[in-house]
Amino acid sequence: MPDRSEPNLSALRLAVQRARHDASLTWDELAARSGLQRRSVQYLVSGERIGTLTAWWKLAQGLGLRFSDLVEALDAPNPTDEVVVDRWP
Repeated sequence: MPDRSEPNLSALRLAVQRARHDASLTWDELAARSGLQRRSVQYLVSGERIGTLTAWWKLAQGLGLRFSDLVEALDAPNPTDEVVVDRWP
């Protein structure tokens, strides 16, 4: 297990962005499939809010992922500099 003092939330957010893009889902579609408000999804993915485990679990379900597969990004060794460019319609 990596020696980290904090979870890599940037990698978690990036994992959601990648999975949404790979699934060709709009933010509205992801919100509907997750049972979350669109703005809540935006807050989580932008980093404006840390969110609850339940909210991240719902996002994983909406993306068709196992929660454990999504949150393994928290152990990523280094914060990523990669950015997924997206506009909020």
